[in-house]
Amino acid sequence: MQTLFAAIIGLAVAAPAVADSPTWSRLTDQGRTFYASSVAFSPDGAILACDLVLWDVARQSLWASLPDTSYVHAVAFSPNGTMLASGGNNTVALWDVTRRRRLAILEGHAQRVNSLAFSPDGTILASGSDDHTIVLWDVAMRRQRVTLEGHADSVHAVAFSPDGTMLASASSDHSVALWDVARRGRLATLKGHTENAHAVAFSPDGTMLASASSDRSVILWDVATRKRRATLRGHTSHVYSVEFSPNGALLASGSRDRTAILWDVATRRRRATLRGYRWSVTSLAFSPDSALLASAARSVMLWQLSSLAPRPETAPSVTDDDPSAWKQQATLQGNGSGIQAVAFSPDGTMLASGDDTVILWDVAKQKRLDTLGHLGNVHSVAFSPDGTVLAAGAGDKTVILWDVASREQRDALKKHKDRVQAVAFSPDGALLASGSDDNTVILWNISKQKRLDTLKGHADWVNSVAFSPDGTMLASGSSDDTAILWDTASHKQLATLKGHTDYVLSGSFSPDGAMLASGSSDDTVILWDTASHKQLATLKGHNGNVTCLAFAPDGATLASGSSDNNIILWDVATQRRLTTLKGHTGWVQAVSFSSDGTMLASGAEDGTVLLWRSFAQ
Repeated sequence: MQTLFAAIIGLAVAAPAVADSPTWSRLTDQGRTFYASSVAFSPDGAILACDLVLWDVARQSLWASLPDTSYVHAVAFSPNGTMLASGGNNTVALWDVTRRRRLAILEGHAQRVNSLAFSPDGTILASGSDDHTIVLWDVAMRRQRVTLEGHADSVHAVAFSPDGTMLASASSDHSVALWDVARRGRLATLKGHTENAHAVAFSPDGTMLASASSDRSVILWDVATRKRRATLRGHTSHVYSVEFSPNGALLASGSRDRTAILWDVATRRRRATLRGYRWSVTSLAFSPDSALLASAARSVMLWQLSSLAPRPETAPSVTDDDPSAWKQQATLQGNGSGIQAVAFSPDGTMLASGDDTVILWDVAKQKRLDTLGHLGNVHSVAFSPDGTVLAAGAGDKTVILWDVASREQRDALKKHKDRVQAVAFSPDGALLASGSDDNTVILWNISKQKRLDTLKGHADWVNSVAFSPDGTMLASGSSDDTAILWDTASHKQLATLKGHTDYVLSGSFSPDGAMLASGSSDDTVILWDTASHKQLATLKGHNGNVTCLAFAPDGATLASGSSDNNIILWDVATQRRLTTLKGHTGWVQAVSFSSDGTMLASGAEDGTVLLWRSFAQ
């Protein structure tokens, strides 16, 4: 395989050395980078189709370009490898691979064809379209057998079960459907995603179905019971593609976040994060021997999986100085979906959490006080400094202001063009900052409930916002791998902090304002000097994305939560780990200290809020 790569790649670009990560090369045609939106291996692994360009793997060379100038959205090989199907605008084309000529054009869709799949016996071709339908084609007769209707929006993906009796489809209506191929009717609708479903794939043994969505998750379904087995979270943006390896050991997912993740199917743990992409990863394909992974992200990359470590990623061993100082006190059960935000009220009597609603909790009684509705998943919550107002940012592109005493909605702030990921009040309560997937930060005048200004400087999603304790600065973290410090009076940029090698997901100022902590998908926390804008230290200890941060009120301790399911408490002075809090079974997505510093709340993808109490003397 090493010689294979060297020969077919031309201008091969060496991957950065990453432990336990496969090596890759980018496909080039005589020095020119080759672009494609879809990839597929032939059943014997001899040919790789990149849209309508075919690569001869055995001869280590470009084999053919099929004569069609239309844009291709999907390709699929027939099970015997003699035929290639391609989907474009409204039509499906069938190609003779050996003779490199078109056999037929199948007309039946009213809009773009997004996905194609041959049945295991090669007699049926399924196509999913923006016209909300799936068409089953008779391959031999070159004509339409039946149109499957039932989705309420675009069908982005179709996949046959290994035995050919079922077809799975994914749609922008947020659902995954299972269809009976023989009876041509719907068997079940799988509801678990909260946003557009983009991809589906059956496991080789047919017992599981994987689905991917704009809600950043991959769900593993039990095909027999139609129930969710697991939710895999690792991406920070829309997940567009998903594929099982033929040996069933790995699952690959590709995302708008410009990464692909390899998951260990047995343990549900991440094996490796594949980086180096310049665009969204739209298509994935394993070679029949599971040795290679091809991916399309405009450019086409080949990954050599033999260099992958033979075990899933695991957290490094931890030696805690005083693990008994913090104990788990209570578990608060949310609504069933992942907890994405937590915040203590200023007086510490209440806790707010966000999942598909806002939940208010009585901290002393550890019971739910009330549930505040929202039109989208709640990604962030923040109390005003006087505790009278609660702000919640959500996937419905709005920030809702709630009256804490009456539990009634005061206002809905609607100026963002995409989901709101983060909210924060200024120390005097006069301003609210909100960060969004529209790449902007909006400053709001709370008394007038109007937009003051839109801060533009990031090139990708804004994942976090935080005011300095004196209110003179605002920090924002983004998927463009940077944090920006803003002057809150002039609304101008003070500095762009560059040090992370992946998305900046979280940020928190120290209580004295001298430091800013930023957490990233590169698994690290960086401490910054807010006066000089220089990097003070890099804290390494997590084995996953650092999704959330919070300084203790005395500034001595920093809490960081991660996709490794753990919380690390750091000694800020020595920059050493104090202890690791283990209790969650899913991503830790939010942490918050009580105002007296004796309690820590953490929210996770497992749907729970854990309350931790300090017993340090």
